[in-house]
Amino acid sequence: MDWKRPCCGLGINLASPRINEMLSDIEKGLSLAPDLERKSVEVNSARSIGAFIAAYYQASAKHLSSFPILSTWTEHVQRSALMILALQKAHELDSSNVTIMQWIIYICTENLEGLQSGSTKLFMKDGFPVTTTRLELRDTYTQRIRAITPDYEPPALNRVSQSNCFIATATMGTSDHPLVLALQ
Repeated sequence: MDWKRPCCGLGINLASPRINEMLSDIEKGLSLAPDLERKSVEVNSARSIGAFIAAYYQASAKHLSSFPILSTWTEHVQRSALMILALQKAHELDSSNVTIMQWIIYICTENLEGLQSGSTKLFMKDGFPVTTTRLELRDTYTQRIRAITPDYEPPALNRVSQSNCFIATATMGTSDHPLVLALQ
């Protein structure tokens, strides 16, 4: 394997998120990089991961806005988890890249805010592990950016009102259904 071979994001689409394969290929490339060039390869790999995730996120968000239903929201939140993991790997490779940290914060914020399209409200319910994790990640990376740029302020968190979840409740018949609770 040629350690310089560009591979970031090839063959990936919304239905087939081969992000773990992409990260594995990057790791293999890094293991073959000469010691003198390793830091440069890490920084370039982090940038490539960041650029790919930005494009992948935009495709996922566009799909969600086109189809604002519970299943699409669930898929988007699941894809977001993969994107965040990839961005965390990029951060490990280049901890000074503020853009990567901003993407993590942005994706966490968007997931926490939820989506409202007309009377449809899709959101992550307070108290659930995925909600807590997104809040913790948002806070962690905000602090990391502030260590570099002290006046940094994360995007405001404007959450969708969680008083009703029409689609999930209508689909499952009750707001107490386990799937509704898990997806909220």
